[in-house]
Amino acid sequence: MPEFRWYRGSFRPEAERLRGGFYWGDGRMEFEVREVYSKSDLKALNVAATRTKPLKTMDKIGRGFRRFWGGLLLFSGVYLVLSFPRLLPGLPEESKRMLIYGVVMALIFGVLVSFPGKIGALLSGLSWKNYKDKGVELAWWFSENEFKLHTPVSDTCCQYSVIDRVVESPTHVFLFLDARTAYMIRKDSFLAGDADIFGSWVAQKCGKELIKIK
Repeated sequence: MPEFRWYRGSFRPEAERLRGGFYWGDGRMEFEVREVYSKSDLKALNVAATRTKPLKTMDKIGRGFRRFWGGLLLFSGVYLVLSFPRLLPGLPEESKRMLIYGVVMALIFGVLVSFPGKIGALLSGLSWKNYKDKGVELAWWFSENEFKLHTPVSDTCCQYSVIDRVVESPTHVFLFLDARTAYMIRKDSFLAGDADIFGSWVAQKCGKELIKIK
């Protein structure tokens, strides 16, 4: 299938015949993006989702408890590791194994509970192995009233009202549909439009405040 190309804000005739559904009602195209996702994109998405997920009051209290217990587990694990030279010599072999196992588990759970964002980014890298669309190019077009996504197997047209929040990092703009599901737009993949203003522009279209993270 030939690539789509834009000419003065609309499709060239040969592309328009192939994908007649991709027609701009207002005849304008503000941004065009073509990208192929990589493992680093999934990591960046996980970090953005964890750091910007809307929290209710009980969520905030729960996060505080998790950090407290995570810190306590880490402290206990480190303290026991430092105490090994004093504790281990006088213990039976079975007790030594149980103690070491308990310390290792305390350290692991302490890290998981205390640093969910860091661990989540690591796990998202591991999940890259199960990502089915490796090497698939995604094409995005953003107009005044809607945005469209083309893949080799589907075309999707959306209104900006479907976007729940807009998050911008130094390398990406994330268009979240819910707490953890988002469209990823990599800033180095723009073919048309200014990537530096895209986050502010799309946030304005959504009627949302742009959330910036480092």
